[in-house]
Amino acid sequence: FFTLGIALAKNSVKLYTDFYKSDIIIASPLGLRNVIGAEGDKIRDYDFLSSIEVLTLFMGDVFLMQNWEHVLHSLQFTNLKPVKDRDIDFSRVKNWILDGLGSSYRQTLVFSSFSCPEINSVFGACENHRGSVRIQSLSQPGVLSTINTPVRQVFSRMPDRKPTQTPLEYLTTQRF
Repeated sequence: FFTLGIALAKNSVKLYTDFYKSDIIIASPLGLRNVIGAEGDKIRDYDFLSSIEVLTLFMGDVFLMQNWEHVLHSLQFTNLKPVKDRDIDFSRVKNWILDGLGSSYRQTLVFSSFSCPEINSVFGACENHRGSVRIQSLSQPGVLSTINTPVRQVFSRMPDRKPTQTPLEYLTTQRF
């Protein structure tokens, strides 16, 4: 798992910054779950997810091969009202986030090589007031068109064979 905070300035980019001071957060679902904490933990930290404006799930099909519960757990804490005011830059927190409308203004981008109900459920949970758009490639290119040399296929009926002879023995002794 990994987590990475990136802060952008006029002439510089700072890596591994604190999430509360980061402009971009790159993290795996398990990394976010470890930072957020589990229910019942004394220390839980998820206020940095309150001001997420663009949420990108890149390679969603790979998340499915891991534990999809980590993705759902992380999405549960995005765009909530901040609980504590520690280290929060209030210039980053918009009024619509404080009004509890953060998920209505968040853009959610999901990239996946295939569509499935789990990934579609992420779109069902999106409440963007501008609506949603789903783009998917319907053409599935096959492999037969990429074969350069045509393969000769011969279908023939096996005549009656000796009762003691197995089909493999028959095929290895016959000449076609």
